[in-house]
Parts: sequence; structure tokens; C-alpha cells
Amino acid sequence: MDLLQLQQNLLSIDVWELLKPILNNYLEDMEELNRKQLSEGLLANGESTPSHSGGKMSEIYVDNKIERGVYPEPLYPLMNFYNTGDFYRSITAYLDDAGIMFESNDEKALELESKYSSYLMGLTQESLSVLTSKIGSELIESLYGAILKN
Repeated sequence: MDLLQLQQNLLSIDVWELLKPILNNYLEDMEELNRKQLSEGLLANGESTPSHSGGKMSEIYVDNKIERGVYPEPLYPLMNFYNTGDFYRSITAYLDDAGIMFESNDEKALELESKYSSYLMGLTQESLSVLTSKIGSELIESLYGAILKN
């Protein structure tokens, strides 16, 4: 391969096109990362979830979940958006031209987002770092292949 071919290869690389098939293999991981964030009281923008609006019953509910091991640490007064689990189970990640997208087909999803935050679904910077560490070697291999193609 000469330098001109190498230059043409470098200039023709569309990183998103290389990344999409790799990310498609990690959609379930992204969904789990989103669920983990919410269970820890974090929104996708890295801020804490809103406070429970309830009183003593909300506190008892969260304490009960902590005692049963559903929540890893005390969340109260932060919300985790898990009551029946329908919202959690319906969080779905997919790819489109805009990037990684999340949606939920739970009937409460739009109401929850409009009432509490548009950042319920998505990944924090920390979660993106976890994802990046998982896909890093695959992306590098794909880039090398694109650079060295004839």
C-alpha cells in the first residue's frame, strides 16, 4: 500500500458506519446500564433523580426494597422509577442516524418523562465510559481494517 492509498482510506472512513454494527451487539448492555443508573438514583445527564413526593409510605416502600436486596443502597428520598417494574422492563435501546436512542413502551413512560425529567432514559458519562471500554478493542480492529484495506 502506498501513501496515497493510505490517505484515501483514512479520508473515506465513516466512524459511525464502523461503530453501528459493533454497538448493535451491545444494546442489551446499554439497557442494563440505564436501569442501573435509575436504580442508583441517577438521570442520564448525571444529576440525581427527583425526590419522592410521598411521605412515610414512600420511605417504607424504599426501605422494604433495600432490605430485600432490590436496591443496593438507600435511595430515599431519590426516586428510582421502579414500582411494578414495567417501566424498567420496557426500556429499549436502538440505533438511528442520530446515535444511541432509548425508549420505553410502558404506558407511563411519557407521563414519567414529562412529569419528572426527559433524562430518565439514556446513559451518563460514567455509563458511556463502561460501554466504551467494552467496545474499544472491536472498534480499533474495525478501524485498522478500514485503514489497511486495498
